[in-house]
Amino acid sequence: MRRRDSQRKKVYLAEREAFDFLGLASCTPLEKPEIEKIVKAVVRTKKRKFGYLYQVTVAYPKNRNRATCWFRGPREIRISLPPWSRNKLFLCHELAHFLSGPQIGHHGKFVSNYIQLVRRFMGPETAKLLKTSFKKFRVKTKGGIE
Repeated sequence: MRRRDSQRKKVYLAEREAFDFLGLASCTPLEKPEIEKIVKAVVRTKKRKFGYLYQVTVAYPKNRNRATCWFRGPREIRISLPPWSRNKLFLCHELAHFLSGPQIGHHGKFVSNYIQLVRRFMGPETAKLLKTSFKKFRVKTKGGIE
């Protein structure tokens, strides 16, 4: 039975507050090669940790209303990034789902991985701002992958 994702709304509210504060400069659109480079770096990180490689496919649909990450098999993951979501913020969010594993939703492990990815790809100041926002909205964090 799938666990209820009770933190999803809190995570989304905290993200919105943190990144509205930063403005659109932090959400500069990424080109496909840059997205692929970040994805490969994160996949290598997980391979070093667990000793096996994942097949991560990034889809670039033209018309979708949400970005997604889903597990298609034990080691096959698909990330979908519509045009409006092709920036570091949304990419870090979806990659945090990948690092956390299936059926984790937006719970502690996801949040820790998300903060670590933001720190790595967007800088420590941005990660600190996000973490502060998570505390304000009482988002629970615990153990990440890196």
